[in-house]
Amino acid sequence: MNSGGVLTVVIADKSTIVRNGLSAVVKRMPSRMVRPVEVASIDTLLNYMLSHEPEVVVVNPMLDGLFDVE
Repeated sequence: MNSGGVLTVVIADKSTIVRNGLSAVVKRMPSRMVRPVEVASIDTLLNYMLSHEPEVVVVNPMLDGLFDVE
């Protein structure tokens, strides 16, 4: 957890509905201050990861062919 006591959660998915839904869920975590960060592409995810250190990363394995999942 960063120095401010906020848990940063990156949510990577092309679907706005999925990102918004997961963000809403993590914001409601009891007794935790959570800052969701939504990204829609692998490039945006990689750029974010280069400049930040999130505590949790949730990635759709089908995102831009990041993983070999069929």
